[in-house]
Amino acid sequence: MINLLNFISPFMRHVPFQLRRAVATRVAVSTEHKYIYIRMPKAANSTISKTLAVHTFEDYERDVGLDEKGNVAKGLFQNWQQSGCYSIDCMVENYFIFSFFRNPYSRVLSAYLDKVSRSGKKFHQLVARRIGHKEQYSFEEFVLYLENGGIRDNAHWARQTEITPVPVSRLDFIGKIETLDKDMAYILREIFNFDKYDGLEVRQNDRRGSDKILTTYYNDDLRDRIYSLYKKDFEQIGYSR
Repeated sequence: MINLLNFISPFMRHVPFQLRRAVATRVAVSTEHKYIYIRMPKAANSTISKTLAVHTFEDYERDVGLDEKGNVAKGLFQNWQQSGCYSIDCMVENYFIFSFFRNPYSRVLSAYLDKVSRSGKKFHQLVARRIGHKEQYSFEEFVLYLENGGIRDNAHWARQTEITPVPVSRLDFIGKIETLDKDMAYILREIFNFDKYDGLEVRQNDRRGSDKILTTYYNDDLRDRIYSLYKKDFEQIGYSR
């Protein structure tokens, strides 16, 4: 059953309409510890969710630890409607709100490698509708698809600033995957008053390693095109061109 609040709530007014359902399911709330983590696809959200969950839901620590993909952890959190707030102002006033972001160059490549290069039927259909059907799409063809309107087809490659229902400027903390350990240690100190940081609950399986192979896929032209598409992310989150 479709929950219309996910589409019409003032909390979602900054999110493109076609992405609101996907965004609504990625707002992780802890009413007990008074924090909201906005889960960002393709930005270590499984690792972060697991790390938060083992401290937030101590009775489930073993189950969370054994689940490689982090689905148990993600399912434990309350959703945005259970926060008791239906506006951004209310959430900002009552919760510590944060998200983790990723350099757009590596995030887009990770989305391509994970969702498109592996020939997933669901994602191939999205690409085919905009640039025509092929058995396999190159990274350059994927970029063309994004330019033809595909950038808002799916949250895994949508602009991060567009799928953050609380504007970046109003977040209490902006974490970055490139400094994940340091930033996660700060988050745990803020939420749980931890003096000691025990490290991340890392998801190990099925990693694409896109950060390490950027030069294999990018040339100057593709770099410029991705910058143009994701300029808002580069500027608002603070990544260098």
